[in-house]
Amino acid sequence: MGMLLILVAPIIVDAQPMSGAGPNECCQIKRGFTWTNPEGISVSMYKGDWVGKNNGICFKEDGTSASLNYNKSDWALACLVNSIYSITDWIFYIIIVISVIFIIIGGFIILTARGNPEEADKGKNWIVYAVIGIVVAIFARIIPAIVKFVI
Repeated sequence: MGMLLILVAPIIVDAQPMSGAGPNECCQIKRGFTWTNPEGISVSMYKGDWVGKNNGICFKEDGTSASLNYNKSDWALACLVNSIYSITDWIFYIIIVISVIFIIIGGFIILTARGNPEEADKGKNWIVYAVIGIVVAIFARIIPAIVKFVI
């Protein structure tokens, strides 16, 4: 729960009004997903879709306007889930890379142990920590499903 709070806090702060301008009223979906909104309607978002608030005009980074694929009252939840997917994807990839490096280091330590049991155990510990890292990375991929369930 603490990790989830750390991940979501910047998104909540970013959505707060700055000088009366209000939060960004549009976002582009980076990864497709589906959920059931509070009205009981199944909503599917696809990669590249733009979601926005109440027929608002969304502007892309280059200043051109984007046609909205969806005009739902739950645009903010779609943007929130989209942001959580982006954050957890990055966490997943970073942890997997670090875990692979740990496995390589652990294997190298075991190979160079020369029969020394303490060194071999040290290498095994590196590999165990890498497996724990992979489990944490898989948990990072599950967080968006938990958030969608809670929402």
